[in-house]
Amino acid sequence: VVAVVPNVVIVPASLPVKNVADLIAMAKAQPGKLSYGSTGQGTAHHLIGEQFADMAGVELLHVPYKGSSPALVDLIGGQIQIMFDTVASCLPHIKSGKIRALAVTTGKRSSALAEVPTLDEAGLKGFDVSSWFGLMAPAGTPPEIIQKTYVEIAKMLGTPEMRQQLALMGAEPIGNTPEQLRQQIAGEITRFAALAQKARLQLD
Repeated sequence: VVAVVPNVVIVPASLPVKNVADLIAMAKAQPGKLSYGSTGQGTAHHLIGEQFADMAGVELLHVPYKGSSPALVDLIGGQIQIMFDTVASCLPHIKSGKIRALAVTTGKRSSALAEVPTLDEAGLKGFDVSSWFGLMAPAGTPPEIIQKTYVEIAKMLGTPEMRQQLALMGAEPIGNTPEQLRQQIAGEITRFAALAQKARLQLD
């Protein structure tokens, strides 16, 4: 994994909730009435929304969009009440006050939103989901080439210039090993397959 981009639980500034507990209470009082937008059916943000609903014990209405921008427009306008989006995408709207950040979905706080708690801190214990960028190679690539590439990428990620560029996008450098990446992919396939089956998710 080259870098991790935290996702944020965001709501329109007009929604009368100040934290995750308020949001969950509102959702429980109106089962199936609050809607959350995602970047499309079966996308990472759709799965994050389903995991949130499952762990919070609430029923939310999923509204898929063709990308983040149209969903953000409707969130700001109040047509949907919740969205799970990357820090990079929604940070300008958070800073402008058009939307409110309630929590980040990663296990630790985002450096770009240090004042915003994690969902784990907000009461959904063990919630830790992020968007990430990894570098892949074709099957059969010699191990020595993979190792050399990994070493060079790790060096690059350690430079102040690269860290600064990633920070501007709300991303945090990781640089874990090829084996750790394989384990992460396998773990996420298992976790999200179980979630998709439980929520009876289907691709359009």
